[in-house]
Amino acid sequence: MSKMLTDIKNVVVTSIEIKPIAIPLSKPFSNHLRIINKIDGIVCLVHTNVGVSGQGLVYGLGEINHNKAIDGVNCLVPKIINKPIVTPKQISDIMFDDKSSFSFELHNVISAIDIAIWDIYLKEKNIPLHKIFCFSRSSISVYDTAGWLSLSEQELIDACQRNAAQGIGAFKVRLGDKSDRDRIANLRKAMGNEFTLMADANQRFNVNEALKLIRDLAEFNLIWIEEPVGQPLSDLKQVAEQSLIPIAVGENIKSKNIFKEICDNKLASYLQPDIRSCMGLTGFIEVCQLAHVYNVPICNHLMPELSSSLIAGSPNGFLVEYLDIIPPNCFTHDFSIKDGKIYVPNMSGTGVELTREAIQKFSV
Repeated sequence: MSKMLTDIKNVVVTSIEIKPIAIPLSKPFSNHLRIINKIDGIVCLVHTNVGVSGQGLVYGLGEINHNKAIDGVNCLVPKIINKPIVTPKQISDIMFDDKSSFSFELHNVISAIDIAIWDIYLKEKNIPLHKIFCFSRSSISVYDTAGWLSLSEQELIDACQRNAAQGIGAFKVRLGDKSDRDRIANLRKAMGNEFTLMADANQRFNVNEALKLIRDLAEFNLIWIEEPVGQPLSDLKQVAEQSLIPIAVGENIKSKNIFKEICDNKLASYLQPDIRSCMGLTGFIEVCQLAHVYNVPICNHLMPELSSSLIAGSPNGFLVEYLDIIPPNCFTHDFSIKDGKIYVPNMSGTGVELTREAIQKFSV
């Protein structure tokens, strides 16, 4: 599926910078866990002896302990400084030498460094990220993931109608309200059967609760129910064997081997890897390769700016999960949605770069 990536030569890491950021939200929202009023992130800058630098940005809806993240960088720097970049996988393997001690913050740091290394590698090869695959598209359709529990039924309908007006034909609703069935029933009635709806349980149910909810929602033509249960995989197996709705999983899975086990046992109809959980592009690309081998549609979890190149490049790329939370003009590339699609960067490197002004404005 991916092209044979050849080595680069004489490129050595000389320094690494970490810049914690926090982006306040103009309108807070909530899931079943917390009220979210800001986006925490990490910007990693990796510099080399040849004057080429790479930027790696990670962010998410959970809080990042920036002090622990900085400690993580300080732990990793001695392993990487003065090391030649032959391939991104080679640097990734250096960082992966003690998997048992990975904290949430270290996941973020490793991901950011891995992304920055890929940025350098692709710049040296003079190719954009989406063209590392034999299959490539310049754009890909998105779905809006903003069906938060904090929204009323009417606000959900209004959001879907705004999406439809922009050409976005799919919308995801969070589950966890006692009126879940009514919310989705009214949304389906308002939008008609041609509009794509999916639901996200965020691992909040046990097996019996998940199966009951699936039965309640089965008539509304959802294309998937996401994370109906959490670990162990035996719980997911019980749900998958009886589910009337296709299952999507992936955002919390941190191992390619677990994705393979899910594919081997047909426990999910859609894969949704998260760049941070996969510890960067290296792990995400491995999941894309699995999706191709097993012929399973693949989407992303968050970070659409970077994920879009991977989903557009993957033959099994289905939709990009999109959340409009980063203010306009923060990136050097325009990631705004046009006719329901996100257009991937076509310059060498990852193409995902925060401007200096944005980094300065949101630094903490």
